[in-house]
Order: sequence, then C-alpha cells, then structure tokens
Amino acid sequence: MLVPRKVVISFYSGSRGGTGKTTLAVNTAIALLMALRVPVAYVDFGVDGTHMGSLMLSAKTDTVGVTDYLMGFVDNDEVIQRSGLIDGLYVVPPGTVDSIRMIHSMPRGLRPVIERLGSLVTRLAEHRAYVVIMDLPSGLAQPYTIASLVNSDIVNVVLDHSPGALEALTSIGTVLNVVRPRVVNAVLNKYIPNAQPSLREKVEGFVSNGGVFTLSMSVVLHYLTSQLKPFIKYKPVGDLREFMKDFTRFMGALKTQVKQVLGGVL
Repeated sequence: MLVPRKVVISFYSGSRGGTGKTTLAVNTAIALLMALRVPVAYVDFGVDGTHMGSLMLSAKTDTVGVTDYLMGFVDNDEVIQRSGLIDGLYVVPPGTVDSIRMIHSMPRGLRPVIERLGSLVTRLAEHRAYVVIMDLPSGLAQPYTIASLVNSDIVNVVLDHSPGALEALTSIGTVLNVVRPRVVNAVLNKYIPNAQPSLREKVEGFVSNGGVFTLSMSVVLHYLTSQLKPFIKYKPVGDLREFMKDFTRFMGALKTQVKQVLGGVL
C-alpha cells in the first residue's frame, strides 16, 4: 500500500502558556492553504482549554475529536471536519476526553499512541491534506504531546518575552533532543525590543535546519483573536502592519521547509 507524502508541523511551547501559539498555528494553517494551494488540516490538542483554535476556524467543538480517537473510542473519519471558515481546510477538534482521563486511561506505552496518531495523519493525507498543523497544549509533556512531536517533521517552538521563557527552554530542549524532528524553528512572539536579549541567544542553540523568527507585539492582532477572527483574513491596519511583515518572513521560510520535506508532491 502506498503511503501519501505529507508534512506535519507542530506548534509547541513546552510548559509556557499564553505565548500566542494557537493564534499562530491557526493563521499558519490558513496562510499555507493560500500559499501552497493544497488542502491543509489543523489538529487541535487544546483538550483542557477554550478550544479557541477550532472555534476560530468555525468548527464544531461539542463533539468527538482527537482525544476520543487516540483513546480508541471512534474511527479517524469520525473526528475529521471541514472548516466552516474557508474551503480546503480540515479541522480535528480536541474532543470530549480531558487530559487527566487520557493520562490514566490511555493505552500503556507510547508506541500505540504514536502509531494511532500517525494513522490519523495518513488519513488526512488521503483527503489530500498534505500539510497537517498540530497545535499542542502547554504544560508538561504528556503521551499525546510526545506522540505528536515524534510524528512531526517541523516543530515551531513558540515563546514570548515573559520571565519564565528561559526556564521553559530547558525542558523544551530535553524533549526535542529525544524526538529529534527534521526541522526546529524558534518563534519569539510578542517581541519587545531590548527585552531579554539572552533569550534569542539561548534559542539559537537548539534550532535545527531552521531559523529564529521574531514577531512584534500587536494590539490589533490581540483584538481580532479575542473576537475569534484570524488576522490573516483582514487587511493590516495600525500595528498589525509591522506584525504582518514579520509573519510574512516566517511564512516564507516555512513554505520553503514544507516544500523540501514534501519533495515533488506540490
């Protein structure tokens, strides 16, 4: 049986919350869909959060999702939705199983979880969604987090300039040294000039075949996100213009990385 070519991109912030990871993951999914002109899938692992990513893409969240699938309760086709926001975008919502229940009831060992998640990615590729975005939860590395990173070709580590960012890097580096993805990018979000200059130096140390990208702070972006509106769909105004310049540079590099992983598929 031929396995479809695919690229999995994870957005990961380790134990750090509030880094803007979900906002970037959602808008990256839309931006890659528009740039590459192939279907894209967004997998929402926000099992204990607000399901904001799925809601921004106009997907149903009061239904089964990736957690139910990983637990073996449903088949993969039962958790795949089409976005109500934009054609060609698939969404896998978080599901009905919270992280505590998953930790205590999941199949023992990582291999079954890794293989089951890999099967979901393959099924999405059979829908011609060659690009799969995984939006991972913040917090300690759980089995489903590790399974996602193992299945990933590109990992975007998203950090902000908060005091705990440097401490979070230690655990992030430990995890990445184990899973060893093909490409690791560092995204310093909500950038404040001259704030924590050592943070960039630290993240440069574990970037692999990727780059370090800074994204400026934007009040307009935060307003749009609070209204569940992806910024990529709107004309840049105010401080969103500067942010979009940074985001466009990041997307240019990511698009190149995706094409390198996929080879001649696109």
